[in-house]
Amino acid sequence: MKNGEILLTGTTQELVSQMHGKVFQAVIPPQELHMWESDPKIQIVNLRNEADGSICLRYLGSPTDIPEATAQNPTLEDLYLYLK
Repeated sequence: MKNGEILLTGTTQELVSQMHGKVFQAVIPPQELHMWESDPKIQIVNLRNEADGSICLRYLGSPTDIPEATAQNPTLEDLYLYLK
């Protein structure tokens, strides 16, 4: 639902499956974060600091947006943020 309008209907699994191929994760050096935060091609969903000082970045976009990104299983939260 957005602005009082129903955007999608279906089971949670049906809705989330629409996000396959749109959710990715990449591990980046911290000095690159500003570059990806300002990139209009991706929508950052989550950031996690790693023990080695790198940053694990989960994003909505395409696999070619960030080198060496890996596909992730989508969640209902990913769908919500995609539609937002």
